[in-house]
Amino acid sequence: MGITRTLLPRVRHGLSLLGALAAGMLWAAPPPTADQIAAARAYHESAGGQGLVILHDGQLIHESYANGGNANTQVLLASGTKGFTGLFGAMAAEDGLYRLDDPVAEVVPEWSSDPRRSRITWRHLLTMTSGLDDVKEQSSWESFLQAKAVADPGTLFDYGSAPNVFGAALQRKLGSEKVADYMQRRLFGPLGIQVSWRGNFSDGNPQLSGGAYVRTREWANLGEMVRLGGRWKGQTLISQDRLEQALTGTTPNPAYGLYWWLNREVPDSLAQTAPQFERHILGLIEAAFLPDDFAMAAGAYEQRLYVIPSLQLVVARNGPKSAGGRFDDVAFLSRLLPPVPPRNHTALYWAPLEPGWTLAVSHVGEQVFPVWMTYGEDGSPEWFSLESLKPDAQGVLRGDIVRWTGSPFAPGTAPVPPQRTPAVLGTVTLLFASNGDLEFGVKLGSEPVRTRKLVPLAIDAKPPTCVFTVGSRAGSGNLSGLWWNPEAPGWGVNVVHQGSRMFLAGYTYDGDGTPGWSVALLEHQADGSYRGDMGRPVAGTPFNRTEGLAVTNFPLPLVGTMTLRPENGERVTMEIDAAGVLTSTPIRRFSGALPQTECTD
Repeated sequence: MGITRTLLPRVRHGLSLLGALAAGMLWAAPPPTADQIAAARAYHESAGGQGLVILHDGQLIHESYANGGNANTQVLLASGTKGFTGLFGAMAAEDGLYRLDDPVAEVVPEWSSDPRRSRITWRHLLTMTSGLDDVKEQSSWESFLQAKAVADPGTLFDYGSAPNVFGAALQRKLGSEKVADYMQRRLFGPLGIQVSWRGNFSDGNPQLSGGAYVRTREWANLGEMVRLGGRWKGQTLISQDRLEQALTGTTPNPAYGLYWWLNREVPDSLAQTAPQFERHILGLIEAAFLPDDFAMAAGAYEQRLYVIPSLQLVVARNGPKSAGGRFDDVAFLSRLLPPVPPRNHTALYWAPLEPGWTLAVSHVGEQVFPVWMTYGEDGSPEWFSLESLKPDAQGVLRGDIVRWTGSPFAPGTAPVPPQRTPAVLGTVTLLFASNGDLEFGVKLGSEPVRTRKLVPLAIDAKPPTCVFTVGSRAGSGNLSGLWWNPEAPGWGVNVVHQGSRMFLAGYTYDGDGTPGWSVALLEHQADGSYRGDMGRPVAGTPFNRTEGLAVTNFPLPLVGTMTLRPENGERVTMEIDAAGVLTSTPIRRFSGALPQTECTD
């Protein structure tokens, strides 16, 4: 029996918008300081702001009114109304009224014979990608259904009247229950939000694109429900999975979900075709201080609802109709939010289409320490260190590929320092994406550069989350990261730890001193240890000849068993039983310049 492909765990690409909530946080994000709140409030009021409410971890930490605003005034949300409408679209799908990718023509049969409109889905309507012409000055919801298609569904982001098209179609699904009553029953009532719909159409239906008036504090309740993953006072109003769908962008506009603006990279051409994009979100996307999980409902007159789960923050901000564009999101949020710490890139990266090789990255202080476990020219397992890494102007790390030789792993023997081979084997580039993925480029000799997109290994649905810390890690229950024995440098063990399981990739030396590596999947035991089989590839495809397929044969041959016995979050005893010979050695977390790395699953 050998180690199978299941040792190469499932991967989730990137971080979800609600990832901080789903994974749990290593530390409670501190609230903004009094000085930060005062600076943000002063800017808000100087731009005509009337209401400002700030919640941290569900607690009201600031509420103020100025420039004619007060706590009891219901303020026009304008397009901020769409934040409600998008969530209702997700809720209706969760209630079984439709599936997001069902054709709307099922309830709008007059679209059925149209080659474009017949293919419009509920998701297209809710993400402004339906391809329908933006019709204005309509007297009723039904009249919006007469809009012509000017583009194929799903190909173009066009910020327009889709919410009212959605409302008309949803009303046909609901039958006798009015859409406004459905909204009240499903969301407004549970959240304690009193909504006044003004400027209704002649048929009495609300303007779902921008006709809601609410109090600032009550609008913040919506943001808090979103921050909590769809829960409110112990009740689940919408499942976290469904909410995450509402907060996921599309190919035409990755920065727009179900009528919510998101902090996502977008095509350069989008600002030219969607002026609302440039006005509402472009500056925020370019702001380095803004966390990836930022989401926003935004309307004219600078009506804003910000939700930032990783900072445990919800901010509702209202301005008057005469605001005149004086408010700037970046100027406001840069005063309120703390600087965002740099992303920690510690992970075991792999290419899902080419299982059988890996890149282990340890991120300490301002340096990354990558070890590349792959195969040599003759197909034998080898590992290389990537050294002299320096960033260029675009943030790409460039460095050398170096080979080492050393003594076989043999605890109890006098360590022999490893030796660096004189020649540099090639060059490497590493570009870490904002979502946690890695673009890995290799140039060997005169051969062309080969590039692969790598993602972090995950045993569960998503990889561990790693952050920087300056404190002791002795109390940490997650052992993800690089481990070594500082008294015998030159080899190491990279760990991905999630729940009751660990995946390990260890690099050391064979009997002839050449570099080799092995992997193991360990399960938690009753005595607190972790134990499992070790496997080692016999041969594989060299990186410069890979073709998007598995690079070694599975299952891997077994070479022994491994047991890790944690003493604390900083020290572990590693035991290896190979061919009946038991070896034991203490290992520690790799450390260097502060800050260090700490992870959670």
